[in-house]
Amino acid sequence: MKAPYDVVLAPCATERGGVSELQLWHRGNRDPDKENNKCCTGMMNWNFLQCLVAFSHGTTIQTNECEISGHMAAQHFALETAGDEGQFVWNRGSGCVMPQAQQNQIEKKSTSCKTEMEVTSGSTLGGALPFSFHLQRQVGDKIVHTCVTIANEANVLRDCATDERAHVFHAEAVGDGFHVQVVGTPLCLDANSGGVPLLYPCYPKDIENKNQLWHKTKRALVWKGHPGLGRGACLEVEGEKVSVVSMSDGERPELRTCTDKVGQRLRRQEHGDGTFFLKDDDSGDCLARGEPVQAGGLETTVTYGPCNSDALWRELASRDQVQNVATSFCIDAGDEVKPILYPCHEPKAQRKQRFEVVREPGWVRIMSGWEDNGRRRFFERCLDRKPEPYIHVVVDQCDKARAAGTAWKRLAPRIPIETKLWRSAVKPPPGAPQLGG
Repeated sequence: MKAPYDVVLAPCATERGGVSELQLWHRGNRDPDKENNKCCTGMMNWNFLQCLVAFSHGTTIQTNECEISGHMAAQHFALETAGDEGQFVWNRGSGCVMPQAQQNQIEKKSTSCKTEMEVTSGSTLGGALPFSFHLQRQVGDKIVHTCVTIANEANVLRDCATDERAHVFHAEAVGDGFHVQVVGTPLCLDANSGGVPLLYPCYPKDIENKNQLWHKTKRALVWKGHPGLGRGACLEVEGEKVSVVSMSDGERPELRTCTDKVGQRLRRQEHGDGTFFLKDDDSGDCLARGEPVQAGGLETTVTYGPCNSDALWRELASRDQVQNVATSFCIDAGDEVKPILYPCHEPKAQRKQRFEVVREPGWVRIMSGWEDNGRRRFFERCLDRKPEPYIHVVVDQCDKARAAGTAWKRLAPRIPIETKLWRSAVKPPPGAPQLGG
């Protein structure tokens, strides 16, 4: 993936077990207003030539390659402190950094989808696309169908009235899924990035807009356009409430920045034969093998459960792998969000299987790595049973940031060893020719 990269707020890494490079920042880029253009006007990610950048109020902050001359106003960031805390200002005070308002939180979690597709005559749900269908759900001994209100102000899904005929939807193949169009209208079902689903003009098929790309799981209408959804999210219609609800596939950990928090603390408990349990300090459950991701497939989920034979592990330290005893499979980064079990790489782990058990504070951690001759870097992350939602940051008016109570402070400042060595090194006298000069 090429720059720009997103910037988010996440739980702060701690000194215990190391600090993530992704959370280390320092001032950078020259300041044209200073004598000899001395430092600094920007904020640079440590050990990586990436600087914070934003182009106007209301836009999310990203990183891009540092413009070290300091002439790019979009990269002007500074932490102004009055005591321990202060504003994080942009473009010499014309804006301030603040968390983005949280919207479109996907509901958690459904053990089964209640709203289902019922095909119309002449269609078969198990057959090839296209097909037509109603939406309905069972309420006691009754079937409640889904209807559509088409209005200038809003186009919405809702339960049908008793004497109202259910609307017909049409599924037409797009990419690896399908569009769901309301028959007789130019409107398609749109997941709204995980917010309240709505009816919106259908995108051209060649665009494959993820919010209008649906799948079917048995009789359910499922959206998979949000990272980390696993099996996807069901469309649910109940009265006037419309939502997408994440489907339960067992409690699976995600890979997140390592920190001493609930959900990451896995205590190694020896079993006596070179194997061990990885017991969650906070819940008492053990990390264990789950079910195959797909019937007949090799990929197997990692989940939590009783501390039994399914939860025994061994560390193949010379190969940088953590192996499940019951399956003989190793922990694998999978899609880089939810780890899986997969046949162990031989004779040593490739990047996705380079895991280690860190006794303090108690982590199962994927090691850092790189690909493409160093052009792609991968950072240490840990299994997290209770990952916090990522929060994007934006530039807005400073008065708005202050009114929201936003303040920033430096956490655990340090002087890198490289800087210490540079400061203590013998420097050439003034006027000495430069190397290569």
